[in-house]
Amino acid sequence: MDQLTAKVGVDRALIEADQANIRTAQTNLSYTTITAPFSGRIGIRNLDPGNIVKANDTVFIATLTQRHPIALIFTLPEFQLSAVREAQRAGDVPVIAMDQEGKEPIAKGKLQVIDNQVDQATGTIRLKAVFDNQDDALWPGQYAPVQVQVGIRKKAVTVPTAALQRGPNGLFVWVATPDMRAAMAPVEAGPTYEGLTVAKKGINEGDQVIISNQYRLQPNVRLELNTQPVAANEVAGRT
Repeated sequence: MDQLTAKVGVDRALIEADQANIRTAQTNLSYTTITAPFSGRIGIRNLDPGNIVKANDTVFIATLTQRHPIALIFTLPEFQLSAVREAQRAGDVPVIAMDQEGKEPIAKGKLQVIDNQVDQATGTIRLKAVFDNQDDALWPGQYAPVQVQVGIRKKAVTVPTAALQRGPNGLFVWVATPDMRAAMAPVEAGPTYEGLTVAKKGINEGDQVIISNQYRLQPNVRLELNTQPVAANEVAGRT
């Protein structure tokens, strides 16, 4: 009985050793299959079947890129950092990706990360936004201008950015007085968007601002209202 019991123990040990060998073989076999860590799109392969590869090769077999979601890295001037951080404390910060010309929005995402330091060489800071990109509007490696929405200003007084002039005492615009004479109005400029700049101070609603040919103006010069239709890029220096 003792001999038979010992033989059973030996046989069980052999079975467990065989099972361990099977698991080792399965593990080694799994190394022959390359499994992607995430879903994405595979690029053009750099190697073909039959090529010899080594563990430390600098040439990758292929590159896998993730598109859903997709991340976008961009930079902003450092003076805009405080506005972005304040908006982030209030909630999600929308980021809009534009087309190559910067005119039409093609995707909308949200700000995810602000870098931990400013690049002193360029005076900019890097940010990262994430887009769902279910329609593949953004492509890996693509260049895309972005707009960061840090807030919405209601009932803001704005002036055309082209009307802003810089003098020895700061920014100003030329305005038409009620008796149709030119006058310099110092302004405190705010954010700029699509050709318009917020005038925090110096301009009131209803003021007539001169948007071109400012070099021909002098204080108190008489103005004449131009009622003739002209092209937008040919507007004279009149109200």
